Amino acid sequence: MRRSAIIKEVVTVINFQATKIEMVIAQRIINNNIKIIASSLSDYAGYIDGEFLDEEALSDSIAIAKQRVEEIYGKKIKSVYIGVPAEFCNYALKNLKASYPNKIVIKDKNIQELFESVGDHELSDDYLVVSKSPIYYVLDSVQTMEPQYSLSKNMGVKASLILAKNSFVDLMNNILGNLGVNSIEFVPNILAVGMSLLDESVRRMGSIIIDFDYVSTSVYSIMGEGIVDLKTFAIGEGHIISDLCEVLKLNYFNVEKLKNQIILTLQSNPMDNYEIKDENNNLIKINSSLANEVVKARIDMIGETIDKILLNFQFKQEDGPIYITGSGLTYLKGIKNYLSSVLHRECEILAPKQVEYNNPKYARMVSLINFIISQNKN
Repeated sequence: MRRSAIIKEVVTVINFQATKIEMVIAQRIINNNIKIIASSLSDYAGYIDGEFLDEEALSDSIAIAKQRVEEIYGKKIKSVYIGVPAEFCNYALKNLKASYPNKIVIKDKNIQELFESVGDHELSDDYLVVSKSPIYYVLDSVQTMEPQYSLSKNMGVKASLILAKNSFVDLMNNILGNLGVNSIEFVPNILAVGMSLLDESVRRMGSIIIDFDYVSTSVYSIMGEGIVDLKTFAIGEGHIISDLCEVLKLNYFNVEKLKNQIILTLQSNPMDNYEIKDENNNLIKINSSLANEVVKARIDMIGETIDKILLNFQFKQEDGPIYITGSGLTYLKGIKNYLSSVLHRECEILAPKQVEYNNPKYARMVSLINFIISQNKN
């Protein structure tokens, strides 16, 4: 459950990719699909471990993205939703309760009052509560996900609260405020992806999502409408690229070409090669067995870290597949089967269903747009 917002048919969203800031203006069209009206990308230094690498240049990068989008859209942007990366988030679970003198019919205002009993800065001086979501409700000892219009004297909710670092919130407010934006709302990427891409029946049972990025990996668990476990660690696609550069003695650009050819499930012999062409159009042959070994060794390391994280999760979510998404690793051919063997559990690729964006690399942006529009209509 989020704070009230004005219903808007068109939304402007900022998504922080690994090395680029993505700004999109979009709207919902027929069949719950989205239409991108305007979009732009601008380079920036990125972030790691919840800190931007170059805050001074960040303002210019956001300004460039905003200017380009406005030129396409033909209007000034005054309202923006910001996708908060998992690295800047924390979470808390809280039991909220309300009792009434007599049995009442539970209405939306009663639910709203229950969530508003938690202040935005109540849990931490370093974080702002940016999302309040129900895992489940309890009405006179009966658990439910649909409390509206039920008759009850007591109402409780197991609530998931997502918090964003004050440093992130303050920085965005300052930058966008100086750029003439007067309405800024923060939306956690992890909640948007889980709520937008997983069916309600799957979420009610509880599910694990792994989001692979360039320099980090986020592992989180969603139940009902809330995040119940979250952990990030600073290993991602960039480490695989670095390994390939070092072991195969290739430059970054050649490795970028190579990574799209790698097939993790390939049972290759020592004589098999991947073939790429360098910047001078010269053919380069790379031993496929060696390249695969390098990639698999790093994925094995990532898998070991994920295993440890899952063991420490409060909600184990041991049934059903693990969903993998994001712009890192998911492009590797055979990654679903290989990760399934590493984690000893079935893995499934999680991507938007809309045909144009049916790729995990679009998961965050499409999910943010759909989640924001859906919440605004509630």
